Amino acid sequence: MELQTMPSRGLCLPTSFAMVFDVATRELLSALDDNNYNQVVFPGLPEPFCWRGFHVQQFVRYAVSRGFAVTPIEVAPAVAPPPPYQRQYQRVPIYQSTEAATRSWSLFKETIQTSRGVLTGYLSKDGGSPAGHAVAYEQGIVFDPRGRSFPYSPEECEANDLYANAAWRVDKTETQNEPR
Repeated sequence: MELQTMPSRGLCLPTSFAMVFDVATRELLSALDDNNYNQVVFPGLPEPFCWRGFHVQQFVRYAVSRGFAVTPIEVAPAVAPPPPYQRQYQRVPIYQSTEAATRSWSLFKETIQTSRGVLTGYLSKDGGSPAGHAVAYEQGIVFDPRGRSFPYSPEECEANDLYANAAWRVDKTETQNEPR
């Protein structure tokens, strides 16, 4: 995997997926045929937070069309009731025991060490408001579209102001002759 930097603000997610697919970010954006990512849909927020942005599903669709599967692995999976009840309740972790939570964390770290994909999470500098962010990873190396790469560890991520909470593992699928 080769490090790419974002061609402009707000493009960390497509740039990260572009690195995973070994294509230029502009090539991936062209394939998505999405030129409205910077449409203002949240007025009153500063750029790029006011923009529509991207959803991971757009990149899953791209991956599937090219014979790849995208599997989410969360650090701390949780459940919550549907709207409008979400405001009344906290998200509840699905792994209540310390042992189960440790296994979930182990799966997350093992995924990053043994596969290729995208990490999503947030940046939070000096206790400020968190901002969503995405980076690519391959075999334990993080490729940050802000222009740097580093070995994955919670300490290295924190030193680089990255707090990842989901890994989107990308794997080539096997072709099957006929559906079952």
